[in-house]
Amino acid sequence: MASATDVIANLKETGEPESMSNESARTNVSETFTEAKTFAEVSDYFQRTGFSGTAGVYSPSGSYERGFGIEQGAPIKASDLVLIGSVTKQFTAAATLRLLDLGKLQLSDAVSRYVAGVPNGITIHHLLVHTSGLAEMTERPEFSKLKRTRFSKLDPLVNMIVNLPPAFSVGAKWDYSNSNYVLLARIIEVVSGESWQNFLDRELFKRAGLKQTSFHVDRNTVIRGHTMALDRALVPISDLAYYERGWAHGSGGLESTAADLARWNEALYGGKVLSAHALKLMTTAHVVAEPGMSYGYGIMISKDEVTKETIYYHPGGIPGYISMNMYFPARRMSAIALANYEGFDESAQLAKAFAAIASGRRAKLPELNAPSESVFNSVE
Repeated sequence: MASATDVIANLKETGEPESMSNESARTNVSETFTEAKTFAEVSDYFQRTGFSGTAGVYSPSGSYERGFGIEQGAPIKASDLVLIGSVTKQFTAAATLRLLDLGKLQLSDAVSRYVAGVPNGITIHHLLVHTSGLAEMTERPEFSKLKRTRFSKLDPLVNMIVNLPPAFSVGAKWDYSNSNYVLLARIIEVVSGESWQNFLDRELFKRAGLKQTSFHVDRNTVIRGHTMALDRALVPISDLAYYERGWAHGSGGLESTAADLARWNEALYGGKVLSAHALKLMTTAHVVAEPGMSYGYGIMISKDEVTKETIYYHPGGIPGYISMNMYFPARRMSAIALANYEGFDESAQLAKAFAAIASGRRAKLPELNAPSESVFNSVE
């Protein structure tokens, strides 16, 4: 079996999609499985399922990346910009820890010190690990109204969050809530004296050497997002739907590319963004979220099913897009997939498949079978 170094070192080139539309290539999958042995085989498989977006695997030994699908008559390129949804949370967490490094706050600080109206007892740490008890903002009718308007400032959203009844007592359990990371973004603004996006640009993006990661309040330069129907046809989302990224803000509003996220992983986990102390806090498993997965600060932590090595990762989802950013610290390897559609979550499976090939293993994939129904998980 080839080593990970041998596999990646022989794949310096960038794969590009074939000149074929998603409609002509799309097929469904069955409940039996096949194995892919190369990046080309994995790429061909996902091209035929109708995957649309970008993906890549990156390590010091080399990289392989490519685009999938057609957008507005042109092949999607690996360098195209995509909304990354909740992958944004690791940036907001890192920005909070950067303020810790600068001596501007403590993780034990009460959130009410910075945001009026937050119940007593909730600390910055509780926000970072989703144990605050704050109710999920996206499930509220007030948020449904806000996201139909163009974002201008956080105040309406923060006011909505602090006035929601608590979902549970602080520290009682882990429960993922986007509200936590919107309030962290507000704290970053209060403490730094500047906007969340400006602080990220100076203290994170520039320090990490990122050139294609940014925050906007509408579609801007990202490739168009879609929903995928049960027959796997792609339907473009409306222009109005892009407003949600502005309101997702510190919980899910960034855009990026696969390569820029790989640069981010290398800089973050390589100690170029945070102090060793802050990085250790970020990568510590503070709470068991579910069997086999713990939560650090803005990242999920688990073990590879085969190699048992540690993986830092986070999925993301926002109207029109699904993403997965995975990092294997033992090999300094990133596996990233960014889909410009929602409805079926295939980004995680593609990232895992690329990671398996880069590790010198075969990727196990459901066999393609046109008449059968897809076994990929539908996104609710």
